[in-house]
Amino acid sequence: GACVVTGDLRQWHRVEVECTGFSASEADDATFTDYRFNVTFTSGSSVVTVPGHFAADGDAADSGATTGDVWRAYFSPPRTGSWQYDVSFRSGQNISVDTAANAGNAMSVIDGLSGSFNVTSSPAPATDMRTRGLLQHLDGDRYLRFAGDGSIYIEGGMDSPENIFGYSEFDNTTKFSDANSCKGILHNFAPHAGDWRSSDPQLANYRGRSRIGLINYIASTGVNAIYIMANTVRGDGCDAHPWAEYNASGQVKRFDVSKLDQWERALTHMTANGIMIHLKTQETENNQLLNNGNLGLERQLYYRELISRFGHHPALQWNLGEENTNTPAQQRAFSDY
Repeated sequence: GACVVTGDLRQWHRVEVECTGFSASEADDATFTDYRFNVTFTSGSSVVTVPGHFAADGDAADSGATTGDVWRAYFSPPRTGSWQYDVSFRSGQNISVDTAANAGNAMSVIDGLSGSFNVTSSPAPATDMRTRGLLQHLDGDRYLRFAGDGSIYIEGGMDSPENIFGYSEFDNTTKFSDANSCKGILHNFAPHAGDWRSSDPQLANYRGRSRIGLINYIASTGVNAIYIMANTVRGDGCDAHPWAEYNASGQVKRFDVSKLDQWERALTHMTANGIMIHLKTQETENNQLLNNGNLGLERQLYYRELISRFGHHPALQWNLGEENTNTPAQQRAFSDY
């Protein structure tokens, strides 16, 4: 096995640690349940352990790969200077959701690999969320505040369409009609294809330009947040979801690697354009879908994948569910986990 550090080696930007040497497939439950790839980042007194994820061939957003030997962790450094990383790669039944550091068995091919890198200050413009630092809600503070420059943030955002990730050019995204609540359209955002710029990201074969153009248009109006439903299965949209299969069939242990990498490309463009990610994990029609509304294996897997892939964004608001019917005890369990 071997690891490399890539990404933006800047404060509050996305640093990537990619390790290779253990092959897996998104078609196998065990890839997501029985292997745990975590990376601990250390700089002086700052110690942060982040959950990593299976990344197929490392280029799945464009290649569409479902197999490979790349495992990846994203990290947003809260300070400049030298950082060390240490890899933990362990196996065991359902170990991916086990929070005990020494659970299971070490996988020697990657476990124990380490390295270092140096982080410098962000060169991004003031409109980029990464120049302002982690957006936090501090005890006793009335407003959300950025850790970097201490400035106040007041959300002035867009809550419709809630199924904005029900987008025709994301992999494995189809409109279903398997519940009475299903409605609306599968979006293509064609009018915003002209808002895409040549310097902007896209997907392979020129796909995804209208989605990026939409972000450009929204940012140009001064709107500073977008509401995104990560799971609309049997909800109002019946289209957006992170799994390898539309999970109305109950298959919720396998995640679509290429689609999630495509989501990340869109979210990164939002962050760079001053738009907070308001991420809703469920809606009232499907908040009993995972473990009958309790905190069980499938729900833990779902949270781990979302956090691993998107938690590095400095301005991200987690929403446990709009129009929610989970009990207060269930909601506290979700939040604690």
